[in-house]
Amino acid sequence: MGRPCSRAACLRGLAAAGAAFVPGVVRAQQLTTLRVGATVSDFFGEPYYVNDAGTFTRSGFRVEPVPLPNAGATTAALAGGSLDLALLDPVSCANAVNRGLPLAMIAGGGLYSSNRRVFILAVANDSAVHTAKDFEGRTIAVSTLGAVSADSLQVWLAQRGADVAKVHLIEMPQGTMVPAVARGTIDGALLGEPNITMEHGAVRDVGHPMDAVSAEFCVTTWVATRTWIAADRAREEKVVGEIYATARWANAHEEQTLPLLARVNKQDPNDLRGMARVQYATSLPIAYLQPVLDMAVKFKQIERPMKAEELMAGV
Repeated sequence: MGRPCSRAACLRGLAAAGAAFVPGVVRAQQLTTLRVGATVSDFFGEPYYVNDAGTFTRSGFRVEPVPLPNAGATTAALAGGSLDLALLDPVSCANAVNRGLPLAMIAGGGLYSSNRRVFILAVANDSAVHTAKDFEGRTIAVSTLGAVSADSLQVWLAQRGADVAKVHLIEMPQGTMVPAVARGTIDGALLGEPNITMEHGAVRDVGHPMDAVSAEFCVTTWVATRTWIAADRAREEKVVGEIYATARWANAHEEQTLPLLARVNKQDPNDLRGMARVQYATSLPIAYLQPVLDMAVKFKQIERPMKAEELMAGV
């Protein structure tokens, strides 16, 4: 018969035995939390898909999505240290860098692709507008003046012979655009998903202005401070790997991500069935960024010409 164990030794043994039966609890206690800022839409959806994708935890991280209303609030939170990572559009990241904030892109996010109609230029079904030139003297609503979508609309109009100076752009929330078109308050709207699907049949599609930027480009990118990146390069590499693992999973499981997106947006998933979905980048080539930056400079949304490399973590 062996010697009786001391109270301390017995407690250590019980703790070890308990850990063997609840490994998930122990692993959860050891995870490093990553606070990720993002507005709530399909382009910013990846942080909300992590749990279902089964990513990040295997590399020792727990993702905590932090919903924020716009790029300004997200940039301020990231620069102020209340976020570890954020999803931002390239123009907002460039402007932050020009203001002296030490931000850098670490991975690609939501992609615009010309074969997925997540934005359309919509008019009323009985509208007399059929071409870009028909918009001269008329009003088009956009979600945000100065954003990539609004700038692309101006490029699209000009490419098709319209005098952009004669077209009036106004800001309007997506949810109010179609009723305003129907009433004749506005003549057209740059309408995005899920509103395209939810208003199916209520408007007519006359063009796809985002194609004027490029056939494929990053609408969002994953961003961190250069201080966070430099503090632990191995951590950054692991995070980037899990970002792209999440992207591959989300791209292959659109039926599974749709109810997740609906839940975050407080919508009925049945209202979103059939909508065109955003695909997510699995790399960050210069070609995904430079056309956006060049267009932003043209419309004075960025104060100086900028190479995409200036915004990337490796530079």
